[in-house]
Amino acid sequence: MQELQVVEQNNEFYVDSREVAEMIGKRHDHLVRDIGNYFDVILQNPNLGADDFFVESSYQAGTGKQYKHYLLTKKGCDMVANKMTGSKGILFTAMYVDAFHKMDEHIKQSQLHVPKTPMQALEMMFKLQKDQEQFNQEMKREITGIRHIVGVETKNWRNDTNKILSAIAEHLGGGQMHQKIKSEAYRMLEEKGQCNLKQRMQNRKGRMLANGATQTELNKLSKLDVINTDARLIEIYISVVKNLAINHGLDVSELEFMEV
Repeated sequence: MQELQVVEQNNEFYVDSREVAEMIGKRHDHLVRDIGNYFDVILQNPNLGADDFFVESSYQAGTGKQYKHYLLTKKGCDMVANKMTGSKGILFTAMYVDAFHKMDEHIKQSQLHVPKTPMQALEMMFKLQKDQEQFNQEMKREITGIRHIVGVETKNWRNDTNKILSAIAEHLGGGQMHQKIKSEAYRMLEEKGQCNLKQRMQNRKGRMLANGATQTELNKLSKLDVINTDARLIEIYISVVKNLAINHGLDVSELEFMEV
């Protein structure tokens, strides 16, 4: 997956629909069709400007034929991302939000120091080049970290999610943060999954008692055991942990995950 490139035109930042299509694993003509539909709906509202979301353009293919594509603003990326689910949606959202934010900050910092002499202009040129190289390296590191997070799948979900949550807690100072971050993950799971883990645990213990379980076996029952009985909850829990890691800026590239 290539790094998302943000371009500036007339003091506005855009990303190309061709790069977006490649990033999210979608045929470009299908993405163009979908954006065209969004474009038409936006035009129906006089209070909205379609150009605030998408700018229609064209490019020439190797055959010489002209094809339509779109330039997406951050609002346009938001709209595309809102229609997506799963790991690719998470990765796309994280990458475009970060890319737009960093490019905006980069431009603002550049505008703070306007050169007054040729020597100052030359010094600024070298500084901008160095800053751009540093920006690209930071983006690559963050993208690598996000890819590791998104790579967590269902086979070893308990091991991998526990490692990520522990790393988040340590990132936030350790100690009581371990329990707090786990509680937050369970709360988000219950909200997204429309479930009550405490009630499910009570029901599970009742069935275990009926089958002759010992008190020791009952005491060992955890919320993860309850989640493990429902494939839908496993998927939601993995998604919750991934989002927590991304939102806290966690770099998990050095964590050892079990192969899936």
